[in-house]
Amino acid sequence: MKKISDPVDISRDVLIYMSHRWAANLRPVRHKFVEAGLAGRSFTERAPDIPLGRLNYSFDSEGNLKWDFDSKKDTGECLISYTSWKEAYRSLADEDYDYWKAYDEGIFKLDRGQDEILKMAPLMQDMARAFIKAIDETEKKFNIQLPKYPSRKPRSQMRKQIKRPADIPPEVLRYILKRWAERMEPMKERFVEAGLAGKTFTEKAPDLPLGILNYSIASDGTWRFDFDSKKQTGEIVITYVDFETGYRALADKNCDSMKAFQEGLFKIEPSADDALKMAPLMPEMIEAHIKAVKDAEKKFKMVLPTY
Repeated sequence: MKKISDPVDISRDVLIYMSHRWAANLRPVRHKFVEAGLAGRSFTERAPDIPLGRLNYSFDSEGNLKWDFDSKKDTGECLISYTSWKEAYRSLADEDYDYWKAYDEGIFKLDRGQDEILKMAPLMQDMARAFIKAIDETEKKFNIQLPKYPSRKPRSQMRKQIKRPADIPPEVLRYILKRWAERMEPMKERFVEAGLAGKTFTEKAPDLPLGILNYSIASDGTWRFDFDSKKQTGEIVITYVDFETGYRALADKNCDSMKAFQEGLFKIEPSADDALKMAPLMPEMIEAHIKAVKDAEKKFKMVLPTY
């Protein structure tokens, strides 16, 4: 049995077979890629020593992984670049691979489509299991021994710790806000009673990951976020000195928002009257937000700022 110690020495035929087996092993969880919003998305992975030159792949409308081994150009709308093929291979073949640490250290970078690529974060465990199974199947077919990295502890490659709210990836922040709105559904009539139905808001901060945040409160009290607009659309504008001030107001049960307002850490224009109508509802809003943050930590395998 031939032993291959370095992923760069894997032949083209073997790598193509392994890739097809990986795609086949992912079929039972293909619905997860659709639910993550990855259907129809295309990707290119590059490394200076990758045996195939580059890897182009996409997810079809049903979430199936499809490979394009013929193209000699980057065809993906999203681009991932690794310092070496060994790191790209190991990120899926090593159950202890610290994916976020590798990203922080510059071992790979997300050149295009960062938000789309981050949608894979909750699926990495499924992807790794399918890849390791594909390695086993390839070894059996070709009677070879491929590079493996035996697990030494429970898989933790996506357990990134984010210390600053400004460093929360946009895709994660959008998820937090969507879950927050959903968790506030049981209290939506309270916003109507407070006279906030129909009001529109814009929140700004110099380091806000989304650039700007527009939202409104519908006639039934439901919160709706507009993540597409890049311009200020709210009739009420809340400007924070930094994003941590705004984040902490909803993530810290002991945060004194009125004190922060009086100290000039944020301002409300043209009038604070409507925004201050939320004051009696803040304890429930904070509780819903804290739960939304926990939802995001579980989904994206991250540790987010808490107080």
